[in-house]
Amino acid sequence: DINKKLFEHGDEAIFHVRPTQDCYVTFLNLAANDSVYVLFPNIVRQNCFVSAKRKHQFPSQADRDQGLRIRVATIPGHSENTEGIKVIATRKNIPFLDDPESGGTFNLIGTPRVTVTRLARWLSEIPVSERAEASAVYTW
Repeated sequence: DINKKLFEHGDEAIFHVRPTQDCYVTFLNLAANDSVYVLFPNIVRQNCFVSAKRKHQFPSQADRDQGLRIRVATIPGHSENTEGIKVIATRKNIPFLDDPESGGTFNLIGTPRVTVTRLARWLSEIPVSERAEASAVYTW
């Protein structure tokens, strides 16, 4: 889940997961600017292992203490934006990106069209019994 469904410009987004099994999570942000980013893992939080039946926060307090915060911002000229978060859990640590395109905290994947192809290819290599997915939408 996410700490809010409706944000104001500058609010901080915080995500929570409670897996039924130990797993590794990948968070994708389908941004309002028609780009997709890998939020987690990232340069600050490279290990996204989460244990079963516990609620985990992203970014965690330790991440936030290191300066990692996810703040929402309206695209110039827009009064409201809607974005999506896709979380993929895998039993093994299977990185989505081997070739990050950005030197920043969050890695740019590309447009949703490019991402769908890369995501489908990545997921097709992971047996269905070895992964789970969830999505959330939020507005600001």
